[in-house]
Amino acid sequence: MGTVMVDDQRRHPRIAFKRNVQTRSKNARQNGSLKDISASGAAISVDLDVEKNDMVEIDIEDMSPLSGRVARSFDDGIAVEFDLEEDEEERLLAEMTALHGGMRIEEVE
Repeated sequence: MGTVMVDDQRRHPRIAFKRNVQTRSKNARQNGSLKDISASGAAISVDLDVEKNDMVEIDIEDMSPLSGRVARSFDDGIAVEFDLEEDEEERLLAEMTALHGGMRIEEVE
């Protein structure tokens, strides 16, 4: 059974799980791994040469492609913020639910 991590500062619950990811930016294409995802963004372990606000396309294993802007970089990757229309957000939430059915929700402190 997986765990959904909820942080009161976030608009949407984050789901922490690993999936293979391929990222593309204007400068490069790089394989990495998903650390966590929500309907508003994702944290990805990847060695990609990008700056804040650069657009990134993300192909996540077993999910539909996504795109977003780099919100920040951290030691081993990037955080990407999605700008999804309501129907795209619903599709993403449905995919996340299908991949992680039966999860417990735990508060992140």
